[in-house]
Amino acid sequence: MVPGDDVGEMCLLGAHQPELQGGVSGYTESQTTSSGKGLLQVEEVVLDTLKHLSPADGVFMVCRSKGGADAILDDQMGYVCWRDYSFEAELTVDRTFPSGVDFRNDSGTLRWTNPDTRYDFVKVMVRAGSLSQVQTHTGGSELYVGTGESVGASGANFGLFAIYDDYKATPTDTKDVSPVSIAYTP
Repeated sequence: MVPGDDVGEMCLLGAHQPELQGGVSGYTESQTTSSGKGLLQVEEVVLDTLKHLSPADGVFMVCRSKGGADAILDDQMGYVCWRDYSFEAELTVDRTFPSGVDFRNDSGTLRWTNPDTRYDFVKVMVRAGSLSQVQTHTGGSELYVGTGESVGASGANFGLFAIYDDYKATPTDTKDVSPVSIAYTP
């Protein structure tokens, strides 16, 4: 039996963790390691990390199952517990370039929400012209280029494109362009 933990609940829920020196970038070691943390505390961090992987990252993760928590009493470490997990990951090797969303014309002001931030997003481009012209990032006339989320405009048809670059440098061409988002005023 471990003193102060007759049934082993500290390894499940976590126990008081002394502040250890030698942490990472301003955190104490007890904040950056799993030592002394309970299974449920570690599980929370793992699941939160997986939740932030999104299709924009080319990853879709699902926790398919988790087993019951098991524990043993070790002579040197006290109670040690674990749980089995089964994750399913769907990955894509296809390049995807998400466009801005909710593109609309609010009485002469074009508004949108930029795509999720990822390593290769550079800027958005708004094109103005006929409906057929604004279907491509080279058609019509350039109305706006930047990272903002609104621009004043007059006219009837607008196309919004998100521009990406693999190398995180100013692209010399716009081959990595999202599909168009269309806003028009009938």
